Amino acid sequence: RARAFMKLQDGCDFKCSYCTIPLARGASRSLDFNELFKQIEEIYNAGFKEIVLSGINLSSYKSRNKDFNDLIYAISNIELDLQFRISSIEPQSIDIKLLEIISNAKNICPHFHIPLQSGSDEILKKMKRRYNTSQFSENIKLIRKYIPQACIGLDVISGFPGETEELFNKTYEFIKHLDVNYLHCFSYSKRRNTIAAELPDQVVKSEKKRRTALLQELSREKILKYYEENLYKKHVFLPEKFDSNENIVFGHTRNYIPVEIRTNKQLYNNFYSVIITSIDKVKNLAVAEI
Repeated sequence: RARAFMKLQDGCDFKCSYCTIPLARGASRSLDFNELFKQIEEIYNAGFKEIVLSGINLSSYKSRNKDFNDLIYAISNIELDLQFRISSIEPQSIDIKLLEIISNAKNICPHFHIPLQSGSDEILKKMKRRYNTSQFSENIKLIRKYIPQACIGLDVISGFPGETEELFNKTYEFIKHLDVNYLHCFSYSKRRNTIAAELPDQVVKSEKKRRTALLQELSREKILKYYEENLYKKHVFLPEKFDSNENIVFGHTRNYIPVEIRTNKQLYNNFYSVIITSIDKVKNLAVAEI
């Protein structure tokens, strides 16, 4: 009962060329703003300590003249022993107002998961995304300015139709020099009734797989670097699982570092202050002590 997912929004008004969500889920619609607080209280009373705010296009939230920034501001003022995590946010929704709210909030996790999809402006245009790499880069710098300790993850698609080796290398180099901490990597997959499925210059499966593997290795390098940057620092930790055979508690820090703690006592569903003492490169996680 550590983490609960709360769906605040469904559907999407964007028309990305590779995506079937507007066809499958329809137009964007949001949970009523007044209903939000009732559901949060129900989740809290059920014993959860973290709520993940989720949606198909969460940052397009709108209800009763309230937008996403209003939603996050209202949540930041909730006086319950809870923390909130934003599941995913579109890059064009990141602005100074939102970052000021999160940087001043004690209950919102400093963790951003952002769909980049490509580091090539040519491919982004074909994808019908609503930003370019220059704008994306500025948004990452903005996050670092206001919340320097934040964990930042990206979604990336490799092998989109028309992605040449040169354009893939642009994506790789763009991400390599971007101050982010991990990647979720996907190989492009055709979807019926999408523009992208009919585009010329489809990339062969073996090449998509190779490019995805390169991005996954880059992600591993970045996440291990992030763990090292957090060595010997204090973190707020929420336990999620206890292995009684190995006497290991597993959970995440507020800034989304997976952590193991060796202890012969099961830690209860509560917040603990821990210090990261080492990194387990085999398990790809941090080891901490209370």
